[in-house]
Formats: sequence, C-alpha cells, structure tokens
Amino acid sequence: MDAVFAVAKTQFISEAKLRAERRGDLIVITGEVEHVWSDPYNFEKGGDSSYTDLARTAEASGRARSYPRGSGWTQSVRGTARIVDGKLTDFRLEWEDTGERVDWQTWTRTMPSG
Repeated sequence: MDAVFAVAKTQFISEAKLRAERRGDLIVITGEVEHVWSDPYNFEKGGDSSYTDLARTAEASGRARSYPRGSGWTQSVRGTARIVDGKLTDFRLEWEDTGERVDWQTWTRTMPSG
C-alpha cells in the first residue's frame, strides 16, 4: 500500500517512427514505437497527506528512501488501410514486441542478454 502514497506522477511516453506508402487504394503502414515509462518513488504529494508526512519522517530517519524507477521497450508496427470514396476504411494495425529495450533515462536502445 505504501507505493500508492509514494507515487507522485507517472509518465508514459511513446514515440512513433512510421512510414505510410500508398499502393493503389491500399495504404501500407510500417514502423516502430518506443515506449518509456517512469515514476519516481519519492514521497511527493499525491496521496493522503498524513501518509506522505509519515513517509517523509521515515525517510528523514533513514528507514525509507526515494529512488527512480521505470522501464522502456520497442514494438514494431505493421498495418493497412483502404481508400474508399476518399475515406480510409478497413484500418488494421499489428503490434509486436521486438525484444529491444529502451533505457528509460537516456532513451538508449539495447538488446537483452541471454
């Protein structure tokens, strides 16, 4: 339960690099999306103030500490859409994890070892 009160602000950012190519009435979409999530465990405001005060007291006495936390990953995206009467129809996207990780603090990509 302490995590509920220690969480101040979650950030979830996705950055897409997509390409759309027209082939007749078909639009083909390909690309990648990098996702980064971060949320410092830092006893900031956001929960019940009595718990926040208690957590800060524990931190001041050395029984608790703040720390950064987060995660990042990459997905490939493929999809299609059709142009019918000037409108996009039959829009479909497929997402797949690439196995590539993104360092959530520097946005540097790495492949997991092993």
